[in-house]
Amino acid sequence: QAIQCCRSEGRAPDSNVESRLYFAYGSNMATAHTVAHCPSAVALGTAMLPNFAVGFRRNSKGPQFVGGISTAEPAAGESVVGVLFSVAARELEAWDVDYAEDRYYRTLVYVLPLSMHATASTVIDDSSAVDGGASPLLAAEVYLPDPLEGPFPPARNYVTLMAAGAREHGLDDHAAYLETLADKAEAAGSRTSDAGSANADRGN
Repeated sequence: QAIQCCRSEGRAPDSNVESRLYFAYGSNMATAHTVAHCPSAVALGTAMLPNFAVGFRRNSKGPQFVGGISTAEPAAGESVVGVLFSVAARELEAWDVDYAEDRYYRTLVYVLPLSMHATASTVIDDSSAVDGGASPLLAAEVYLPDPLEGPFPPARNYVTLMAAGAREHGLDDHAAYLETLADKAEAAGSRTSDAGSANADRGN
């Protein structure tokens, strides 16, 4: 199965640094937002996480976002699209501490590549391939919520950042959907509940 290149090439990951594949489905789809937390991060392309659905099951009280922020939860027959990054393992380990404060945990999932940069081949090796490469799936790290809360009305600036990240990587249909959520959030005044609040500004 051919894997086509994305619209723009990412820089090559540092081959001297132990890295992991990280699947971003929230505001971290925006490359700059992920790099701000993980300077080694390199966008490799887009991917789909099968049998999961995006929701807004965390309520952030700021400082950057006020309102619902993204979560992914098991949902048979659904799928989550996002961006696949190469990230230094040590940076993900440091990020775990921040995410734990917001009741997210990092786990391994299997994603289906949709559109990959040429640089992806430098980091997608036997440790990421499934069934020795016989399967099209790749093993990647993702942050998931525990427990699920809400749902909450999404924070407008958060969904806007998600949409920008999706559009940056050519996920135009997903970006258009997210932009409609942002418009609805603006119309609703981004009202949020006091329950289940978090200080998350990291995205997912």
